[in-house]
Amino acid sequence: MRKYPTSYKCPQCNGRVVRLGRFCRSCWTNPIRRFWKYVFKSEKCWIWVGITRNGYGRLRVNKHKISAHRFSYELHHGRIPDGLEVLHKCDMPPCVNPTHLFVGTTADNMMDMISKGRHSRANAKFTDKQVQEMRYMYYKEGKRVKDIAPLYGSNIHTAFGAISGRNYKHLKCR
Repeated sequence: MRKYPTSYKCPQCNGRVVRLGRFCRSCWTNPIRRFWKYVFKSEKCWIWVGITRNGYGRLRVNKHKISAHRFSYELHHGRIPDGLEVLHKCDMPPCVNPTHLFVGTTADNMMDMISKGRHSRANAKFTDKQVQEMRYMYYKEGKRVKDIAPLYGSNIHTAFGAISGRNYKHLKCR
């Protein structure tokens, strides 16, 4: 049977840790100390190396999980006004560098995303020209979707979404 030490030193503050915890009680309950434990500072970005969700750092504060970049913004700049989001200038989701963070509305976030080319059309299956060709074949030439889809390396459901206008709404249909 393995014997574990009943106390040892906390790696954060050298305080005494009782039982099998990694940190002393004050370091574990202090969210600011835990925050700095998971930040790696490089020349430009401060990268969050702890738990992430969709690329964004996550931190537990008073039994609530919050984004690490929001915590960093509040730590360095103060409270985030209601209804605003914390945006990245550097486009790095795990970055928590306060000089790279700014607040804005959801509309500001969407405009920033579009201006930097990160909007959903970047992952689109078809180009706008291909969609127009598919619609022409369907509506003007009378071809069936099951005949058009293989020409573009697609299945009939994806092709029908593009042809019918359910997807690619920014293009004029028919």
